[in-house]
Amino acid sequence: MVDANSSYRREDWPLLKQLDSFYLMMIEQPLGWDDLFAHIELQKKLATPICLDECIHAYSMPKPLHMARAKSST
Repeated sequence: MVDANSSYRREDWPLLKQLDSFYLMMIEQPLGWDDLFAHIELQKKLATPICLDECIHAYSMPKPLHMARAKSST
């Protein structure tokens, strides 16, 4: 696992894709804490799961990310 603490931007997606080769358990919040939809789009490009942390303030907030993960696994 790596905790990115919102350190990356869309321009860094190719770099994050390289982390797939390390078979990490997850990448924790690589993009801006408030950009849920960018995390969804990034998850579609990665094999490594993305984990969100403090940005989740309601039980329903991560649902779109889980749905995107399910679609990328099929």
